[in-house]
Formats: sequence, structure tokens, C-alpha cells
Amino acid sequence: GGVACRQQDGNGVVMSGVTVQNNFPFFHAGSFLSSACGGLIIDFIISCVLLLEVGDISEFGEKGLNVLKELHDRALLRRLLDRTGFADYFSFPVEGIVQLYRAARGELILHEGETVDKLLYLVSGRARLSESLPNGKSVLLDFPQDDYFIGEMELLGVRGATLKMQALETCYLLALPADLCWDQLLSDVRFLRFLCVYIGNKERKKV
Repeated sequence: GGVACRQQDGNGVVMSGVTVQNNFPFFHAGSFLSSACGGLIIDFIISCVLLLEVGDISEFGEKGLNVLKELHDRALLRRLLDRTGFADYFSFPVEGIVQLYRAARGELILHEGETVDKLLYLVSGRARLSESLPNGKSVLLDFPQDDYFIGEMELLGVRGATLKMQALETCYLLALPADLCWDQLLSDVRFLRFLCVYIGNKERKKV
């Protein structure tokens, strides 16, 4: 159950608003408080929850061997590029190499420990990011949603392997393949400047 206040286009892509749809009582309460008091309260609640070490709370399991399903829908890809302004983050043209992926609810966007081979950008949907501990438990790190980069730390060499990311609802993602543009990304001043601000804002929200 949850509170839905987002609209979808003909392809089921969430285009605006916020949807909370899960089994965590934290977020049912958070949705109400956020609408009543603004985003500060829900940000505080989420930050408190993310500090807890919890066991594997997955209700889905490890679905499938394929992490993402690539979509070859150029019209949908064009609409998402126009809506997000994704291409404006880069000084080189990405329209010819960007790919579109979809992960259904419960499917893995990233397997923990795998090597990153693409820079991902979550356009629509919501996911759960976690990391396994040696004692068999896992730590919830974040709940990524719209306008969220995935793989930027691996691109910069800060992390060699990925964490686990699982879709909590249908997710659409844009992707830039590493073998086609990794070197360009690392020498793109416009993108690197944007990435500095993006990472700084992401870290600030954890404080």
C-alpha cells in the first residue's frame, strides 16, 4: 500500500510527483508528515532509518540472472532525454550512445560486488541500496529515486565494485557504456564539475 501522487505516461514511466509504496511504517508516516510539514521531517526520518543495521529485509529475493532489461524504444528514450536534460550534463554528444533500461519491481539493478560497466542514471522509479556485512546482515544505505546517478564513484575509482541495488517499483534508467565513453567522461570538464556538486549534495543529505 502507499500514497500515490505521480502521473504516468503511456509507457508507465512516472513523469512527476512522489509515490510512496512499501511495507515500512516509517514511510507511511513520513508521507503524511512530508505533505503536512515539508521535506525536512521526512529527510530526518529517512536519515535515522538508514543509520540502523538491519537484516536482509528483501521480500523479493534474487530475481533473475540478468540485472537490467534494455529497451529499444527510441521515442521513449527521446522523451526521457528531453524531460531530464540528461545530455546537458556533458560537453560531448551522448544521444548516439545512451541506452535505456528497465527494472521491474523486485529485480536487481546491480548485483553486489560486480564490476561496473556503465554509468547509470535513474530517471523514474525507486530502489533500495544496501551493503552486505561479514556477519550476514546488510546495511541499508539509501533509497534512490528520480535523478540519481549510479556508478559515479566507480567511474572515479573510489569504489572498485558495486553495492546491491534492488527496484522497489518499476525503474527506468539511462546508461552510458564504459567501453564507449569512460575516457571522455573522465576528461569532460562540464560533467566533472557537475559531478562534484552532485556528490557534495548527496553527502550533505547523509549528515
